[in-house]
Amino acid sequence: MRLLGRLTQCAGRGGERGLSSLSEGGSGASSYTAKISQIIDSGQAKYFTVPEDRTVFQAVRQMVDHHCGSLIVKNEKTGSMVGIITERDYLTKIITKDRASKTTLVKEIMTKHIISVDASATVGESMKIMASHNIRHLPVLENNQLVGVVSMRELVKKVAEYHEKHISYLMAQIQRMAIAVSHGPVGKQSS
Repeated sequence: MRLLGRLTQCAGRGGERGLSSLSEGGSGASSYTAKISQIIDSGQAKYFTVPEDRTVFQAVRQMVDHHCGSLIVKNEKTGSMVGIITERDYLTKIITKDRASKTTLVKEIMTKHIISVDASATVGESMKIMASHNIRHLPVLENNQLVGVVSMRELVKKVAEYHEKHISYLMAQIQRMAIAVSHGPVGKQSS
Protein backbone atom coordinates (compact mmCIF):
# COMPACT_ATOMS: atom_id res chain seq x y z
CA MET A 1 0.00 0.00 0.00
CA ARG A 2 2.81 2.37 0.88
CA LEU A 3 4.50 1.74 -2.49
CA LEU A 4 1.23 2.39 -4.36
CA GLY A 5 0.84 5.73 -2.58
CA ARG A 6 4.40 6.70 -3.48
CA LEU A 7 3.88 5.73 -7.12
CA THR A 8 0.71 7.84 -7.23
CA GLN A 9 2.62 10.81 -5.79
CA CYS A 10 5.38 10.35 -8.39
CA ALA A 11 2.95 10.30 -11.29
CA GLY A 12 1.87 13.85 -10.51
CA ARG A 13 5.42 15.21 -10.14
CA GLY A 14 7.47 17.10 -12.68
CA GLY A 15 4.75 18.34 -15.00
CA GLU A 16 1.31 17.08 -15.75
CA ARG A 17 2.18 14.01 -17.84
CA GLY A 18 -0.08 11.63 -16.01
CA LEU A 19 -3.00 9.69 -17.43
CA SER A 20 -4.08 12.37 -19.91
CA SER A 21 -0.78 12.03 -21.77
CA LEU A 22 -0.97 8.28 -21.44
CA SER A 23 -4.29 8.20 -23.29
CA GLU A 24 -2.70 10.26 -26.06
CA GLY A 25 0.43 8.13 -26.05
CA GLY A 26 2.43 11.26 -25.49
CA SER A 27 2.59 11.79 -29.24
CA GLY A 28 -0.80 12.70 -30.65
CA ALA A 29 -3.99 10.84 -31.45
CA SER A 30 -4.48 7.14 -31.08
CA SER A 31 -3.80 5.11 -34.20
CA TYR A 32 -7.44 4.08 -34.28
CA THR A 33 -8.65 7.69 -34.30
CA ALA A 34 -6.02 8.94 -36.78
CA LYS A 35 -7.62 10.07 -40.01
CA ILE A 36 -7.03 8.19 -43.25
CA SER A 37 -6.21 11.59 -44.77
CA GLN A 38 -2.97 11.52 -42.71
CA ILE A 39 -1.92 8.34 -44.53
CA ILE A 40 -2.87 9.92 -47.86
CA ASP A 41 -0.89 13.08 -47.04
CA SER A 42 2.18 11.02 -46.08
CA GLY A 43 2.22 9.41 -49.54
CA GLN A 44 1.62 5.89 -48.18
CA ALA A 45 -1.62 5.34 -50.07
CA LYS A 46 -0.39 5.44 -53.64
CA TYR A 47 -2.52 3.76 -56.24
CA PHE A 48 -2.16 2.62 -59.81
CA THR A 49 -4.79 2.28 -62.47
CA VAL A 50 -5.43 -0.08 -65.35
CA PRO A 51 -7.88 0.30 -68.27
CA GLU A 52 -10.74 -2.19 -68.14
CA ASP A 53 -9.92 -3.51 -71.62
CA ARG A 54 -6.41 -4.70 -70.72
CA THR A 55 -5.74 -8.38 -70.19
CA VAL A 56 -5.51 -9.82 -66.72
CA PHE A 57 -1.92 -10.81 -67.53
CA GLN A 58 -1.06 -7.15 -68.20
CA ALA A 59 -2.74 -6.11 -64.95
CA VAL A 60 -0.88 -8.73 -62.92
CA ARG A 61 2.39 -7.69 -64.55
CA GLN A 62 1.63 -4.09 -63.55
CA MET A 63 0.95 -5.15 -59.93
CA VAL A 64 4.28 -7.00 -59.86
CA ASP A 65 6.14 -4.03 -61.37
CA HIS A 66 4.62 -1.62 -58.83
CA HIS A 67 4.82 -4.00 -55.84
CA CYS A 68 1.13 -3.54 -55.12
CA GLY A 69 -1.77 -5.89 -54.55
CA SER A 70 -4.51 -4.01 -56.38
CA LEU A 71 -5.22 -1.72 -59.30
CA ILE A 72 -8.08 0.70 -59.74
CA VAL A 73 -9.87 -0.12 -62.99
CA LYS A 74 -10.82 2.86 -65.11
CA ASN A 75 -12.91 3.34 -68.21
CA GLU A 76 -10.55 4.77 -70.83
CA LYS A 77 -13.20 6.96 -72.47
CA THR A 78 -14.67 8.55 -69.35
CA GLY A 79 -11.72 8.18 -66.98
CA SER A 80 -14.16 7.06 -64.30
CA MET A 81 -13.43 4.36 -61.75
CA VAL A 82 -15.40 1.25 -62.72
CA GLY A 83 -13.84 -1.40 -60.49
CA ILE A 84 -10.85 -2.78 -58.68
CA ILE A 85 -8.74 -5.81 -59.49
CA THR A 86 -6.74 -7.53 -56.78
CA GLU A 87 -4.38 -10.45 -56.36
CA ARG A 88 -7.32 -12.33 -54.88
CA ASP A 89 -9.39 -11.75 -58.03
CA TYR A 90 -6.56 -13.24 -60.07
CA LEU A 91 -6.27 -16.29 -57.81
CA THR A 92 -9.98 -16.99 -57.43
CA LYS A 93 -11.21 -16.07 -60.90
CA ILE A 94 -8.31 -17.07 -63.14
CA ILE A 95 -6.00 -19.61 -61.50
CA THR A 96 -8.62 -21.71 -59.68
CA LYS A 97 -10.98 -21.58 -62.68
CA ASP A 98 -8.20 -22.58 -65.09
CA ARG A 99 -8.76 -19.48 -67.25
CA ALA A 100 -6.11 -17.88 -69.48
CA SER A 101 -4.85 -14.57 -68.10
CA LYS A 102 -3.48 -13.53 -71.51
CA THR A 103 -6.91 -13.62 -73.15
CA THR A 104 -9.21 -12.70 -70.26
CA LEU A 105 -9.93 -8.98 -69.91
CA VAL A 106 -9.74 -7.11 -66.61
CA LYS A 107 -13.41 -6.07 -66.88
CA GLU A 108 -14.41 -9.75 -66.90
CA ILE A 109 -12.99 -10.49 -63.45
CA MET A 110 -12.74 -7.11 -61.68
CA THR A 111 -14.78 -6.39 -58.59
CA LYS A 112 -17.44 -3.97 -59.80
CA HIS A 113 -19.06 -3.16 -56.48
CA ILE A 114 -16.36 -0.91 -55.04
CA ILE A 115 -16.32 -0.46 -51.30
CA SER A 116 -14.60 2.81 -50.44
CA VAL A 117 -14.09 5.17 -47.54
CA ASP A 118 -13.98 8.93 -47.20
CA ALA A 119 -10.59 10.48 -46.37
CA SER A 120 -12.11 11.84 -43.13
CA ALA A 121 -12.70 8.30 -41.81
CA THR A 122 -10.46 6.99 -39.06
CA VAL A 123 -8.03 4.11 -39.25
CA GLY A 124 -10.29 2.15 -36.90
CA GLU A 125 -13.40 2.74 -39.00
CA SER A 126 -11.52 1.74 -42.15
CA MET A 127 -10.23 -1.46 -40.55
CA LYS A 128 -13.77 -2.37 -39.48
CA ILE A 129 -15.08 -1.81 -43.02
CA MET A 130 -12.30 -3.95 -44.48
CA ALA A 131 -12.85 -6.73 -41.93
CA SER A 132 -16.63 -6.77 -42.35
CA HIS A 133 -16.36 -6.98 -46.16
CA ASN A 134 -13.35 -9.32 -46.13
CA ILE A 135 -11.26 -7.01 -48.30
CA ARG A 136 -7.62 -5.93 -48.05
CA HIS A 137 -7.60 -2.86 -50.32
CA LEU A 138 -9.81 0.16 -49.72
CA PRO A 139 -10.11 3.09 -52.15
CA VAL A 140 -10.17 6.47 -50.40
CA LEU A 141 -12.35 9.28 -51.73
CA GLU A 142 -12.33 12.99 -51.05
CA ASN A 143 -15.18 15.02 -52.54
CA ASN A 144 -16.09 11.91 -54.56
CA GLN A 145 -12.62 11.85 -56.16
CA LEU A 146 -10.17 8.99 -55.72
CA VAL A 147 -7.18 10.19 -53.66
CA GLY A 148 -5.58 6.89 -52.69
CA VAL A 149 -5.93 3.24 -51.77
CA VAL A 150 -5.05 1.94 -48.32
CA SER A 151 -4.24 -1.67 -47.64
CA MET A 152 -4.89 -3.61 -44.47
CA ARG A 153 -1.11 -4.04 -44.20
CA GLU A 154 -0.60 -0.24 -44.12
CA LEU A 155 -3.28 0.20 -41.47
CA VAL A 156 -1.90 -2.60 -39.29
CA LYS A 157 1.56 -1.06 -39.65
CA LYS A 158 0.19 2.34 -38.51
CA VAL A 159 -1.41 0.72 -35.46
CA ALA A 160 1.79 -1.21 -34.65
CA GLU A 161 3.92 1.97 -34.92
CA TYR A 162 1.55 3.74 -32.54
CA HIS A 163 1.71 0.89 -30.04
CA GLU A 164 5.52 0.83 -30.17
CA LYS A 165 5.58 4.55 -29.31
CA HIS A 166 2.99 4.01 -26.60
CA ILE A 167 5.00 1.16 -25.03
CA SER A 168 8.18 3.28 -25.10
CA TYR A 169 6.31 6.10 -23.38
CA LEU A 170 4.95 3.75 -20.71
CA MET A 171 8.39 2.21 -20.10
CA ALA A 172 9.89 5.69 -19.61
CA GLN A 173 7.11 6.56 -17.15
CA ILE A 174 7.72 3.36 -15.18
CA GLN A 175 11.45 4.11 -15.04
CA ARG A 176 10.79 7.67 -13.80
CA MET A 177 8.43 6.35 -11.13
CA ALA A 178 10.92 3.70 -10.00
CA ILE A 179 13.66 6.33 -9.63
CA ALA A 180 11.30 8.64 -7.74
CA VAL A 181 10.21 5.83 -5.41
CA SER A 182 13.81 4.91 -4.66
CA HIS A 183 14.52 8.52 -3.64
CA GLY A 184 11.46 8.83 -1.42
CA PRO A 185 8.84 11.62 -1.26
CA VAL A 186 9.82 15.11 -2.37
CA GLY A 187 11.44 17.12 0.43
CA LYS A 188 12.15 14.05 2.58
CA GLN A 189 15.10 11.76 2.52
CA SER A 190 14.53 8.03 2.41
CA SER A 191 15.77 6.07 5.39
